[in-house]
Amino acid sequence: MAADYAVALVRSDYPKLVGALPALTRDLRESLLREGEADLAAQLDEVRVHALCACDDPACLGVYLAPERGPCVGHYRVVTPDAVVTLGVCREQLDWIDDNESIGSARLNSERRREYEALRPHVPARTD
Repeated sequence: MAADYAVALVRSDYPKLVGALPALTRDLRESLLREGEADLAAQLDEVRVHALCACDDPACLGVYLAPERGPCVGHYRVVTPDAVVTLGVCREQLDWIDDNESIGSARLNSERRREYEALRPHVPARTD
């Protein structure tokens, strides 16, 4: 499974976050830099969207940045830059983004919802 995970991480047919969700990427980059998370901000240009959240919360704008939750025991942290979103970080690599219109940051930026809905037909959905 580890080999499959590594291969899936480098697939180039998944859209880059910066191109697929530019408003979210912009907000997230600004926020991460303000919070001193320059290494995570630098990943935003290359990380790819592997799936969107398929939960039943209509306000959810969750994004998976890895093909599956990898083995990360003891190496996982959650980052909440400026409360813009919640980020899952595995071994210092961006893993998922929990963006939700129930919190002010997404609700106040309708551009993020439009981009998310435009991306939906182009990537799989999953929950995990």
